[in-house]
Amino acid sequence: RTTECAAFEARALEYLAYGELRAGRHGQARAHAEEGVRAALLAGHRNTAASHHAMLALAASIEGDTAAVAGYA
Repeated sequence: RTTECAAFEARALEYLAYGELRAGRHGQARAHAEEGVRAALLAGHRNTAASHHAMLALAASIEGDTAAVAGYA
């Protein structure tokens, strides 16, 4: 996977993760966000990775997992 492809993948996964979260599919949202973090870091896009971490924290907070929220902070 090239850096450019990873950057596009990270952005696409960001939108997909938020859509899944809004639809109540928290598990899928987390999976997309975790892959998005990996793709964003591979591309060197720290801000996009931070956005994925924020989504992971939001999903954890909705599910009441305070330890996970603290881990993503």
